[in-house]
Amino acid sequence: APFDQDKSLERLLLEVREARVLFTAPIWKKISKDAIDLIQKMLHPKPSQRMSPTAARTHKWFSNTKLLNPKPPKPQRLRKPTPEENPEDLEVLAALNFMT
Repeated sequence: APFDQDKSLERLLLEVREARVLFTAPIWKKISKDAIDLIQKMLHPKPSQRMSPTAARTHKWFSNTKLLNPKPPKPQRLRKPTPEENPEDLEVLAALNFMT
């Protein structure tokens, strides 16, 4: 968690209000500098200086990830249904397979 959980509730709430975010926990070592920069800008305590969602979409983290430009899935060949299978079931299974 970006906030130190070992502090009193009052201290923790103050840190949240002031956006005192620490990225020192081991999990944050796996997070890119661009992602941390985006988080910090979106959590700015002053609303007038906080990054808007629209501005966030133009942040370099989004252009460096595949979130907005994912690779299209490889085409899959549907096998011919057996007599006891419904062809629509195979389409649903193919769609579910695509989503996983």
